[in-house]
Amino acid sequence: MGASNHFEAGGFIRSREEFEWPNIQYHFLPVAINYNGSNAVKEHGFQCHVGSMRSPSRGHVRIKSRDPHQHPAILFNYMSHEQDWQEFRDAIRHHP
Repeated sequence: MGASNHFEAGGFIRSREEFEWPNIQYHFLPVAINYNGSNAVKEHGFQCHVGSMRSPSRGHVRIKSRDPHQHPAILFNYMSHEQDWQEFRDAIRHHP
């Protein structure tokens, strides 16, 4: 028996000489799925994902109340730093 996490292949690149380490990660998934929680897609398909390895953008989670039923304040703050935008542009340019 075997199992798969569906991330069958991937890789890391350093998109610019200024970085000492790989700053972009690629994932390949040989599957087509819906991201809305519905059943799997019945056709064949694949996905290619990219991601920044060390984003300088920072968000926060803050307690709003002493009431444990009160949801916290969450600010994801994705893509708030120019480096994030540059890395995603580089990732698309370098994509295999």
